[in-house]
Amino acid sequence: MAITPTISRGPTVLIQPLANNTGDPRYDAAASILTEHLIASMGKFSTLRVIGRSVTEPKMTIDIGDPARKMNAQYVVGGSLIASANGTSIRIQLDEALTASSVWSKNFEVGPEIVSSASVQDEIAGQAATLIGGFPGAIVTAEYKRVQAKPARELNSYECIAQGVLAGTVGTRAAVIRARECLDRVTREEPANPLAWAVLSGVLLNQRSFGFGLPQDEARSIEKRFYLSEATLKASLRAAELAPDDGFVRSRLAIGYFANCQTDLLQYEAERAIALNPYDAYAIGSLGLALAFSGQWDVGAGMAEKAIRLMGASAPNLWWYAPAKRHWLRGEHQEAYNAFRRGYVERLWLSHLNMAYTLASLDRLDEARAHIAKLLELEPGFTIREADIFFRTYCIELSFREKTAEALRKAGLPEE
Repeated sequence: MAITPTISRGPTVLIQPLANNTGDPRYDAAASILTEHLIASMGKFSTLRVIGRSVTEPKMTIDIGDPARKMNAQYVVGGSLIASANGTSIRIQLDEALTASSVWSKNFEVGPEIVSSASVQDEIAGQAATLIGGFPGAIVTAEYKRVQAKPARELNSYECIAQGVLAGTVGTRAAVIRARECLDRVTREEPANPLAWAVLSGVLLNQRSFGFGLPQDEARSIEKRFYLSEATLKASLRAAELAPDDGFVRSRLAIGYFANCQTDLLQYEAERAIALNPYDAYAIGSLGLALAFSGQWDVGAGMAEKAIRLMGASAPNLWWYAPAKRHWLRGEHQEAYNAFRRGYVERLWLSHLNMAYTLASLDRLDEARAHIAKLLELEPGFTIREADIFFRTYCIELSFREKTAEALRKAGLPEE
């Protein structure tokens, strides 16, 4: 008998008709179509209850909270088309309903093709919807912040999923431990919740990589926490069994295969995930990173760079590692250094490791040694052997690892 998946219910979102403020009536139809596409795209996110106001209804009042209160909505999406120097600017924004405070906004610059091109209209609406309602998007980020004072044991399933989605982006030990605690509970209490399993798989992979929230012997040894690779895949397979047509779930399955270096299945599932939501910048970036590390450097780095452009300042720092490592493998060490600088996080030991071998390859040995000192401060006892094991867990090829080891010796990292 088929199992009915459990859906974690999040906020209600009211979508207001986009206004045509260009002064050109030809854009009336484009504003209407964009609104309908936006409603449809937002409706793909199962955790959200999406209410779309008809374009024939009166335009929203100055007090956006009034219609939102009548519909019990926590968030309001709206926007307008405005004439700009380069064509048309489409501004889409997300507001908190009761306070009318801005949560997120973005301008999309397009040409006159927005009037007649269905593909452009669909792309703009798809990108905006994913940045607002996706994982992580503006809504889940706002909800993550809203419940930080709430004990993990009291979080409902949606709130817990928000903790897990943002745990890797926040990148702190406390965030990962909190997410793991509540996701373990939710998957026990709601074993048919696909999003909980999918998000748990990402938290498990984060723990495998950085040791957060694990016993001390596992936290200090990459080898001793390698068992989490299988646990990551198991959780993502369970999610895909429950929700096979969910783009986010399929992207997590692709990452589960990546965690176990099953590269053919990684590529297959990555293609399926992106086909389900071609405008999901987070999936494009994460899967690009995985594909690059698995040896598809050009494809993967290109995907990561595309995702960075789509997400802008909110893009995860780690996505810069794909183009950076591709440059470094090619011997383009200055370009690699520039990219690693874009992804640099002072408190993350991995940033110092990357900077050390790159600077050593540029013969900037004093700077490389300074990063080794910081690395060892953050990860006492770290060695070249540990670096090689870490890179192997990310499916990175032997030639890259050998070149890395040589550079780390120049930088002064201990061998064993």
